[in-house]
Amino acid sequence: MSYHVKTKNLKGQEQWETNIKTVHVTDLTIRQKDETLSPLFFSLPIIMTLALIVFTYMNYDTIPAIFATHWNGAGEADGWTEKTRLSVISMPLILLAIQISFFIMGQGMKSAKIQLSAQAREASVHRELTQRKYGSWYLAAINFSMTILFIALHYTTVILHDQTAPYFFPLFLVFNIVTLGGLLVLIWKLSKSNERFDEVHTNETAAADDQYWKWGIFYCNKNDPSLLVPKKFGIGWTVNFANKWSYIIIGITLLPILLVIFI
Repeated sequence: MSYHVKTKNLKGQEQWETNIKTVHVTDLTIRQKDETLSPLFFSLPIIMTLALIVFTYMNYDTIPAIFATHWNGAGEADGWTEKTRLSVISMPLILLAIQISFFIMGQGMKSAKIQLSAQAREASVHRELTQRKYGSWYLAAINFSMTILFIALHYTTVILHDQTAPYFFPLFLVFNIVTLGGLLVLIWKLSKSNERFDEVHTNETAAADDQYWKWGIFYCNKNDPSLLVPKKFGIGWTVNFANKWSYIIIGITLLPILLVIFI
């Protein structure tokens, strides 16, 4: 936020773009090179969770009247819930809400605008394609590892009545390795694709979008149909707050928290 404000003020004071021609850059052939994962990869976890919900109801009569829903650091159950039609699927519902958010984000990533540079077009093409490809892979890796973690925990504790959840800690460790390790790989891949303007000599620049970034953090552009856009600084994606679907993503993401509080 601080650097965004300082840079924006500096650009105005020194009139960086006074003698530079602003142009709009596009290339319709780039979409053909896009290697973002298809919706199928984000649909499979949703199907698995729906199947788990159906399987849970098929075994509803065998589920104990009170079952464990929380464990301490030693893996011992320290919280229980009374069996109801809703409580027995609370964990799959939380998982399903997160998976739907991932599905929407995957679609948003694939359809997001491709921002090209007028000064280094080829470098910006490489950057955009790399960010989409490895960003979607990373999102899918988290999705599948989290799905396996939640399904194993739910199946063990609710269906098999094993309150100690013996497989939770190893699976949780694997999930963290995938999450943190995948993030490091993503950062490494994206750092290799960063644009360089050291030897670029041109009087053209792409249209600036500073006016659409509030404090460099929140993107709001009603003329941009994109749901997701690359962050102004660093790596990753953020939502376009002028797009109504962004609030649906936020609502779905908050749903599991509300579910845990009120069940």
